[in-house]
Amino acid sequence: MTDFEVIALFTPADGRADVVHAALAGLVAPSRAEPANRGYTVRRISATPPRYAVLERYRDRAGFEAHRAEPHVTAFLERSDELLAEPPEVLVLEPEEVR
Repeated sequence: MTDFEVIALFTPADGRADVVHAALAGLVAPSRAEPANRGYTVRRISATPPRYAVLERYRDRAGFEAHRAEPHVTAFLERSDELLAEPPEVLVLEPEEVR
């Protein structure tokens, strides 16, 4: 079975890049500790204004859905209107590699 993978993109609101950076960094350890998590990495995208990509892998879609309901995630998302310029964009990757 192939892992369920997503890329979540975050664009900080004006003047909120440092706060978003810290908030996303705070999601790493608890997300990696989730039972279905197989990888959780936050990267800054080389762009101006700054953007962030979160590369996520879970055992299956149910694991990802459970992640979205975790208190550390819901607390971040509750603040998204004040932190982000736009809603997060979540890209679900197809399980098959392009060859």
